[in-house]
Amino acid sequence: MHNSVIDSSLGKNKISIKIGNPLVIFLNGADSFDTEQTFRPIIEKLPNSLGILAIDYLNVGLSGLAQKDYTLEEQSEEFINFIKSLHPKRIIIVAHSIGGIYAIRLANKLSNVTDFIGIEPTTKEIVTNPPKKSSYINAMQKYADKTAKEMEMIVKNWIDDNFSKSLANLIWQTSLNNGKRSINHIAIDIEKSINKNDKYKLRKSIKSIIFTEPFRSAEYSRSEYKTDDTDLYKFGNFHYLHWKYPDKIAEKIIELI
Repeated sequence: MHNSVIDSSLGKNKISIKIGNPLVIFLNGADSFDTEQTFRPIIEKLPNSLGILAIDYLNVGLSGLAQKDYTLEEQSEEFINFIKSLHPKRIIIVAHSIGGIYAIRLANKLSNVTDFIGIEPTTKEIVTNPPKKSSYINAMQKYADKTAKEMEMIVKNWIDDNFSKSLANLIWQTSLNNGKRSINHIAIDIEKSINKNDKYKLRKSIKSIIFTEPFRSAEYSRSEYKTDDTDLYKFGNFHYLHWKYPDKIAEKIIELI
């Protein structure tokens, strides 16, 4: 696997890539972390024959700064054009959090996307009309009283607890370097683009596997990630389920091959 960039008028997206088939595309959440680094414990468990593409969004991870204002659709189109240039025979998408929103756009434009694995992918419901149940309210308020410094240490502890020492140090350094960068402007565009797009859902023919904390299972059962062939796995109490359970994610990718 080697690092490269998708270079466009929007900016330079850092990618990690290895040619193979099927092509497994990893999409991260809207965090300061590098995608390949946080998914590495999963990637290392996959067969060498698989292709890998891990993409950092602009202003995130090891990507460059955005050169101008852009929409989620514009960045998605850049990804789609690059993926097409690789001529993959078959594509599996693995997406965490906001990565699910990008994944739906990629799956709608790339007919050879056959499988989707979502790790608490962002739903239209959670963006536009969050459930009012106590479990959701408690989850949202869990860290509401923490200062920025306290949250920084909480995140560092999460990283230290879930990765090897060397990889944890690498992830944390990437996060620190990105402290003043953000893709928050995309959050506004997310709601706008979801509301105007009636086709915002996975194709029914795609195999969909969703990993979620138990309290969100009903949300995903009625979500745009549900297809004619959907498996829902409920466990843990941590939004970054792939950090805690890389073996479970890798196992399902291997089953899809």
